[in-house]
Amino acid sequence: MKKHAGNVKLCNLQCAQIYDSQKWGFTKWNREVYETMLAEGLLVPDGVSCQYKPAKGPLSEWKHRQG
Repeated sequence: MKKHAGNVKLCNLQCAQIYDSQKWGFTKWNREVYETMLAEGLLVPDGVSCQYKPAKGPLSEWKHRQG
């Protein structure tokens, strides 16, 4: 029984699949959209993911993000 369990572990590693995603990292935006939004200042990176900061809201917060 123990010998069978070891073989199952090897089979699971051999059957692993790698998918190529169109998204940027762990975000919900495609790579092209992410780069343009980052250049416009709508996205603020925070480690693995990013924060979306829309153009709406107080002017003081927008100025703080830009500079």
